[in-house]
Amino acid sequence: LGHDFECTSSLSQTPVAASFDATVEDSSARTTARNLFNPMTQWYWLPTERNREYAFHSGTVRRALEEICERKVEDVRSKESGGEKEGKEDMLAILLKSDVVATSNDDQSQSQSKQTPNACRHGEMIEMLMTLFFAGYDTSSIGLSMAMYEVSEHPRIQSLCAEEARRAADHLVLDPTQWEDRLAYNWAVVMETLRLHPPVFTNCRNLVKDVELDEYTVPSGTRVYIPVVQIHTDERNFGKRAKEFLPERWVRWEEERKCWVKRDYAREEQESQQ
Repeated sequence: LGHDFECTSSLSQTPVAASFDATVEDSSARTTARNLFNPMTQWYWLPTERNREYAFHSGTVRRALEEICERKVEDVRSKESGGEKEGKEDMLAILLKSDVVATSNDDQSQSQSKQTPNACRHGEMIEMLMTLFFAGYDTSSIGLSMAMYEVSEHPRIQSLCAEEARRAADHLVLDPTQWEDRLAYNWAVVMETLRLHPPVFTNCRNLVKDVELDEYTVPSGTRVYIPVVQIHTDERNFGKRAKEFLPERWVRWEEERKCWVKRDYAREEQESQQ
């Protein structure tokens, strides 16, 4: 986001950091097996003390993101109008820049934007930032930790990762952008780690319209839970070895090139039928 939340500048938590932690802890508690199907914990509109606290903390985080968004869009607008060249841009600046450019190309929209200085008048932008903000919390460290664990538990896989890294080293020094092709097996290890140990093991969304699922109609407003772990370990999706740590399900060894390449299951199935 290109913003310093000052979490490391002092030994005390900032209000935004405290509210963020409280919101994450509350969401985690609500998705435990004990609370998952308990209406008292899932109906956020109930006037309970817990829901009031959640609304306060999530509102604090949302307002902080709105303020960051407003300041960032003003900065983008000033640079656009002044013809300044952009240096290194963060993700938020790129998203807002595209919106500002689209708005400035339309006179009516430009007039409306002057009347409404709040750059976050579109709820979609804030919702996207909220998702990215919460999704980035500890997920990378958890994923890396589980990847190191699985590699340490499988010496064969560890050796294959090291061999591939040694083969790719010289090429990546010259062109680092080729890492995904040159380190296909290491990429597969990451993918398999995320499959078996997803940092976000469950998720939920409120439906904004009716959804047809086979012969069932799920009405708008329903809170839908996505059991990520169950989906990732279901034999119907990943075969009889669904619960094994098997990077080879993502890549295959290509003898001609002497390297690992990503698997194309559609092509492999086509070739097997010929």
